[in-house]
Amino acid sequence: MIALVFCGNIEYCPYVENYIQHMDNSSCYTVFYWNRACLDTKLPENYYGFRKHSELTASPLQKLKDFISFRKWLKGKIKKYDKIVLLETLSAMLLYDVLIKRPHEYIMEIRDYSYEKKRIFRFLESILIKRSYCSFISSPGFKNFLPKADYLLCHNIAHFELPQNMGYSESIDSPINLVWAGAIRYYDTQVRIIRLLANNSRFELYYHGAGHALNDLKAYCDQHSITNVHFTGFYKEKDKIKLLQNADFILNAYSENVETQYALSNRFYDALLLGVPQIVENGGYKADIIKQYKLGIVLDDNLPENIIQAHEKYDKEDFKKRCNGLLSEYMQDNQKCFAKIRKFIEESKC
Repeated sequence: MIALVFCGNIEYCPYVENYIQHMDNSSCYTVFYWNRACLDTKLPENYYGFRKHSELTASPLQKLKDFISFRKWLKGKIKKYDKIVLLETLSAMLLYDVLIKRPHEYIMEIRDYSYEKKRIFRFLESILIKRSYCSFISSPGFKNFLPKADYLLCHNIAHFELPQNMGYSESIDSPINLVWAGAIRYYDTQVRIIRLLANNSRFELYYHGAGHALNDLKAYCDQHSITNVHFTGFYKEKDKIKLLQNADFILNAYSENVETQYALSNRFYDALLLGVPQIVENGGYKADIIKQYKLGIVLDDNLPENIIQAHEKYDKEDFKKRCNGLLSEYMQDNQKCFAKIRKFIEESKC
């Protein structure tokens, strides 16, 4: 039996499918997650959520109390499982005392920068990584802040059926659609984009998803009477591609800080799969890839002009060829990871 653990809403963890697709039946695994947003999503019977609302903006003391509550609940649930998959770093750290006694019985997924700047965190993390069955990272850039170890690169490539026709606006009179699909975060960066494009008839901005910055962004648009920005709220993962189908550009700009500068987001891979240019923040590994492969625009104050220029030069076939070349490399990386995952599952008492 395998326990898959996520320290957050499982709706925001599409890569859990990397494991589920290799399971013979649902009796082989259980997904445990923290329903921090108290969502009422209908999930399979083998998904168990710890329902406790916890704001990302809460005080450090309140956050600590919330994490302790989740840890207590989680430890009581996973005792009977012979294998564990930690779907992000914080889950592993919360279960440190459990995992340290079970070498090579768990997989670590490292999908974000966490608290690696703290020496004690980095030290404990290095021990868990070395004693894991294997450790996956979702971006080569993570090696800049992680302890030295052997890692397997596993990209956040979603599994979905591609639409037959993307809605790229070829007419000069049609608005250019910029679309964000995912947790609404990085308020300052989104406000910068909105401010640069506000009430410009050439552009329509769509934000699909929920998140802690959503209400503040809505308030900003209301306060400044901005009418070309649209918020649609929470969506189910299965509906994401429909929401992206009319995108001319995918918004993929995060904050310019150490927490995000090494990451490759889900939106990065969505844009590659759909053959759509993306807009990313300046600095960091993501911007380097965008520049190297000519996959979109790096955010600066000339954003409106840059979008129009890139839009006019867009060649669907040439762009798709560049995307497919990069995706081919990434899929080779993932096949190595999937082989490791299958072996891990085969060794469980399922």
